Amino acid sequence: DQQRIGGLFLETASPLKNMYESYCANHPYAANILANKQDELAEFMESKGTTVMKLTSSLSKPFTRLDKYPNLLKELHRHTDEGHVDRGNTQRAISVYRDIALHCNEVRKQKQMEFEILSSPIQGWEGQDIRDLGQVLHMSFARIHSENGETKERLLLLFPGLLVMLSIS
Repeated sequence: DQQRIGGLFLETASPLKNMYESYCANHPYAANILANKQDELAEFMESKGTTVMKLTSSLSKPFTRLDKYPNLLKELHRHTDEGHVDRGNTQRAISVYRDIALHCNEVRKQKQMEFEILSSPIQGWEGQDIRDLGQVLHMSFARIHSENGETKERLLLLFPGLLVMLSIS
């Protein structure tokens, strides 16, 4: 009765989700810095007796760990007696951690797309550099229907004080 692993996972779900969200949002930028500073980093890592490859592969470990939590909880649930006080919490934790993993994967994809847009040249862009507009507060796709029945896909980027609409090519 004292073993309440499912309950413990439920208690830590919210702080863990916040931590993973932040990590996923910053991952594309961290990977870019590592790529841009590869030579300097290789020299530094060699001086410490390791390689850049070890560091870059370590950046992906949090994602694989997050994906493992629901399966580990399923296995725990499978081996928990029907009448055990923690069985319900373990079942709920499976769902909660599956949702956290899905949400964090979406955040990662969104931030990767934002990074690619902000770091790539935009054809026909005039004026201030898009990276100088501030942090992207929200990004979404929209379909614009014209009077002649034509539909066009657009990408909307909301910055502090400015909404940018880009055509997708």
